[in-house]
Order: sequence, then C-alpha cells, then structure tokens
Amino acid sequence: MIKFFLKYFLPASVSLFIFACQSKEVIKENSVIDETHVANSVIIIIHGDGDYLFHNKNGEAQPADEAVLKKAIAAAEQLFNSEVFIFHQKPKSYSFLFFPEDDEEYYYFKNGKLRVKQSLKRNDFSFNNEADFYKRYSSGTGRNILLYYGHEIPLNEGYGYNSSYPDNAFNISIFSKAVSKFSEKEKMGLVILSTCNNGNPTVIKNLKAETDYIIASPENLHLSYMNPLSLKKLNFINDTEEFTVEFARSAFYDLRNSTETVTAVSAYKTADISDKFLRITSAVLKNAAGSSTENCDCEELPVFNEEESEKGVLVFYKPPSFGKSQFKLEHSGWGCVKEKVNTSAVNLIQTAQHQNR
Repeated sequence: MIKFFLKYFLPASVSLFIFACQSKEVIKENSVIDETHVANSVIIIIHGDGDYLFHNKNGEAQPADEAVLKKAIAAAEQLFNSEVFIFHQKPKSYSFLFFPEDDEEYYYFKNGKLRVKQSLKRNDFSFNNEADFYKRYSSGTGRNILLYYGHEIPLNEGYGYNSSYPDNAFNISIFSKAVSKFSEKEKMGLVILSTCNNGNPTVIKNLKAETDYIIASPENLHLSYMNPLSLKKLNFINDTEEFTVEFARSAFYDLRNSTETVTAVSAYKTADISDKFLRITSAVLKNAAGSSTENCDCEELPVFNEEESEKGVLVFYKPPSFGKSQFKLEHSGWGCVKEKVNTSAVNLIQTAQHQNR
C-alpha cells in the first residue's frame, strides 16, 4: 500500500500542488503588442472580495461584481480607439479542500480585441502587480481613465475590506498611491468611483494631485450604476471635461430611473476646487469616528462655506421619494458626517416640554 502511494498518489499530488500554485496567462493569437497609438487607456478595477450580492427582479441572488465584469468586457469590446485593462479581485476559494485557487483575473483589450487574459493569486494589496501588468502592455499613449467598483473606500485603516484577507488594510491613502502607480508621467485624466459616500472632501483631497477630474457619489450608490457601457462615449468625445459630465449625467439618470432613494452623483474638476474648503472639512471628517455619526450633506456642518464649496463641482441630485429628506431639493455635492441625533432623548425632551406648558 505504501509503495502504491509513493508510486501513484504522491507524484500526482505534487503535480497538482505545483499546478495550483502557477499563474495562468493566456495570450491570444492576435496579441502581438503593436505600436499602434490609442486615444484612451482605461483601467477598470472591480473589487469582488466582499458581500456584493443583490437580488434581481426574480428574487435571485446575484454577485454584483460579476455583473459589472460582464459590462466592462462588453465595453472593452466596443472601444475601437482605446486600450482597456480590467482587474477583477475575487473571494479566495479552494480546490480539493486545501489547494488555493486563483482569486484575481487580469484582462487586456486593445482596439476592441482581447489580447491577454491572466489569472493569479493575490499576494499584494497595494496594486503593484496590477500596475506592473499595466506597464508591461500599455501603449503609453492616450489619456488615462481609471474606474473603481467596490464598497465605500475607508478614510482610515480599512482592515477587513477584503473578506478573504481581513488583515490587509485598504483606505483612501493606499488607493491614491495606487492611482499614481498607473500614471507616473502625468496626472490621471479622470477617476470614477462607483462606491458609496466617497464624494467627500477627504477623498477629493487625497486624489486632487493625481487626477484632473473625479466622479463620485456623496450618498449611497449601488456598485454597478457607474455603468461601464457608458465608456462607449469615448469613441466620439475627445474632451475630458465633456466626457466627465456626460458619464456623470448618464450614471445619474440610470440611478434616478431605477431607485426611490436619494440619488446624487458629483463631477469634480480638481484644479478649481478650493484647498481651504478641503482642508477645513477634511479635518472635521478626520476627527469624526465611531457609531455615533451618520452621513450628511456637508452644508449641514457649521464650518461649511457655500461660496468655497461651489468651486469645481457639478452635482446631479434627486431627493428620495419618502422620509425626512424628501423635501431637501438641493445638495452641495459634498458628503460629510455628523453626530447622530438621539431621537429617543429628543422625544423625551419634547414630551417634558409639552407637559410643562
């Protein structure tokens, strides 16, 4: 029995282990990396290592990151003057109970055709591997545009953001450094954040030096509503500011037509944004922590300066169809946090005041 194990099972197990540890790269026949210039270099990062399930109209649970991936691939196939890099981070899984499977996929499209697809195991959480893949295949021409799909990017620490790797932190500081790795020679043209509540002064302050334009929501936002298919507008819009506004407008209308909750999408021109406004409101966000806070429009804060806040921001907004905010007809375009109101205490005070009249 031991001889049988050594002769047949052990070699097979070793081979399987070696195979499981290898990164798999598929290079298509048409993937000869040519020197053709492209008008745009698009980077799409999809974070799927978290709770991204949603229920469709039939009540079926669907992974939102997979839905975004399909749309991103469809968009890449229709961008005939661009190159598109897609990075999909997936939950850790195992084959044969204990062999870790690849949990990240890289795609490279050029002029609508898939050139390279690679799968590997995540071993870096600062986007060094993604940046290296980008530099390896990028033509080095065209304006850079980066889209990030995921949960709200934390302002501090961010442990537990990756469900499979909870000890690896992820926050806006790490993300802004990652953006710079993809655009070392010049600033990114546009960064699009399909995340909740990241249209706030701290995020914009961190990214201001890295990009000319930013699209983000100061409110809650479903993962997939910054629709990658809107990237098709790059085929005929050459001006970055015009494309930014059109993409933000499309995202807003998609949201407005499919939800009854508050809808807000902001487009930021970083060169016009007041540094003073960012510095003051970021300090408030930095000092606010814990479960005693809730998201709000920055205009609700005492330090808010309306004149300063209006510089460099275009906001698309619709109030919710119900609740206390349904009569709030305008939004500053900036998200902040404030101390939660203790409704129980307020009710007790109001009751006591009424009884003493």
